[in-house]
Amino acid sequence: MSIQNAPNAVEVKTKAWWSFPYVWMVLMGPVLVVIAALWTAFIAHQGADQVLLGEIKTSTLSPEQVQKNHATTRTPSTHSLSMDQPTLNHLGDKHE
Repeated sequence: MSIQNAPNAVEVKTKAWWSFPYVWMVLMGPVLVVIAALWTAFIAHQGADQVLLGEIKTSTLSPEQVQKNHATTRTPSTHSLSMDQPTLNHLGDKHE
């Protein structure tokens, strides 16, 4: 007697992969991420600032403020250290 002819045999039907809801739930995660990335790129491209060609004003300070603030001036230092001059660090050790 074979199993196919047995009266108590249960036929197992396999479903196709697309008929399971968990498959669609798992696949929709990466699909939604790709769609969100494309949408973000579209928004960024539409709202991109224009490239400025020409002279750009670099300082918003008045000439008096620039003269008072030596950190914003771009003039080179008048005194420089030579390589032969000994220097000291914050602990007082000599550098060689």
